[in-house]
Amino acid sequence: MEEGVFLSAANELGVPLSSEQFRQLRRFERHLRSWSARVRLVSRADRGRIWERHILESIAGLRFLPSDVLRLLDLGSGAGLPGIPLAIGRPGLQVRLLEPARMKTLFLRDAIAHLNLSRIACIR
Repeated sequence: MEEGVFLSAANELGVPLSSEQFRQLRRFERHLRSWSARVRLVSRADRGRIWERHILESIAGLRFLPSDVLRLLDLGSGAGLPGIPLAIGRPGLQVRLLEPARMKTLFLRDAIAHLNLSRIACIR
C-alpha cells in the first residue's frame, strides 16, 4: 500500500501515524508475507489484503485504547495481529503476545527481533 493512502486512512480512523511508523508497519507486512509462504499466518485469500484487512483494522483499535493503558496482552496472537501493529502505533505500549503454536511463536519472536521492538515479548 502506498504510504500517503495508508496514513490518510489511519488519520481518518483517528489514529495519526508518522512516516517512520508506516515504514515499520511495511517491514512487518513484508516479514509476515515471507513467513506466510512457510507457515499459515494469514489465509491465502487475505494475503492480497494484509494492509486493509489486518494492519489497518489492528491499528484502528488504538482509538479505543485509553491513553493511560501501558500494558497489553494479545491472546492467541497468531500472526502478531493486532499486537504488533498496536505496539508500532503506540511506541510506549508494553505488549505480550501469547501464542501456543510453536511455528507461530517462532515467527513472532523473529518478527520482534527483525523489527527491533524492545517493548514486545512473545510467550508460548
